[in-house]
Amino acid sequence: MAKTKIVGDALVITSELKLTDLELVQKYEPAALKLYNVDDNGKKNPCFAICVQPGALQKFDVTDNGITFRKASRDGGFAEITCSVPAGEGDVRELVAEKFGGAISGLIRLEQELPDVIEAITERRQSVIDCIEVI
Repeated sequence: MAKTKIVGDALVITSELKLTDLELVQKYEPAALKLYNVDDNGKKNPCFAICVQPGALQKFDVTDNGITFRKASRDGGFAEITCSVPAGEGDVRELVAEKFGGAISGLIRLEQELPDVIEAITERRQSVIDCIEVI
């Protein structure tokens, strides 16, 4: 499950998934990084997505509809984003839950599904590698 920490005025959201694994999914099965709602007509509409842009300039990219990871944590390479704690009075945890609760919830839901996707991609990729003969 994603970890959310408040340190002073900084908010750090760390995924349980590694940035390299999310890059792998984004390359081979990008639809797996999205959550969908189904409307009254049975049409699937994306409602949340994870995006990976390593090395890009750090920007504030956390909304109820998605989260963009740009860097890995120092302790294990987990996908991580740092942003400012929202201003306001009262319990800072309530403020964070109000502003970022949708993104954190969506991230947690995808973290439950993605390990199987990562494993399947890795196995398919390895089977392709095993079929390549170098002469």
